[in-house]
Amino acid sequence: MALEIDGRQISYRELNERANQVAHYLRKKGVGPEVRVGVSVGRSLELVVGLLGVMKAGGAYVPLDPEHPVERLRFMMEDAGVEVLLTEERLLGEMAEADEERIAEQRRDNPERRNTLRTWAYVLYTSGSTGKPKGVGIEHRSLMNYIWWARQAYELEGGRGFDFALYSSISFDLTVTSIFTPLIMGGCIHIYESEQEKENLIERVIAEGTRRRR
Repeated sequence: MALEIDGRQISYRELNERANQVAHYLRKKGVGPEVRVGVSVGRSLELVVGLLGVMKAGGAYVPLDPEHPVERLRFMMEDAGVEVLLTEERLLGEMAEADEERIAEQRRDNPERRNTLRTWAYVLYTSGSTGKPKGVGIEHRSLMNYIWWARQAYELEGGRGFDFALYSSISFDLTVTSIFTPLIMGGCIHIYESEQEKENLIERVIAEGTRRRR
């Protein structure tokens, strides 16, 4: 299994095929190297599918937390030059038009690779607490270097039984660690959608740590 949320699971094969469908759809929308694609999706299976789909298409994703104010999201989209937006149905009235059925009709095979180590993988924005948010483009080589560093620094061993929790905002760089590190190691990402689920996770971690110290 690659992803799990609230009892729902999808395998690596299904994850890859669904991401390929998104990629083929985005290619038809003109997405290629460094074309910015906004991704405004909550913590869900669709979030990971969308991020991988953008990268497979050759584009650079711009994470837009749907819980953030619409004014902030609009500024980031305009500043980053977002040309296509992947979002949730509940946000369509404010920000986009639906095309879910067309994505489901796309091919499932791997698209031809168009990005390189020096093209952007994503654009991440600062919080903007001291002024306007500032965006930084991250190249694929930087992402790869960081993932391999994280694997070694955290002394992680992949494969079956290797689980990772995804509970942070998609606009926070910790999400990069929580998604791509387990995926390159064959682990399973457990997605915690709500704040209550996040709190329950924290309580379990604290309780487990206390038990082990006794």
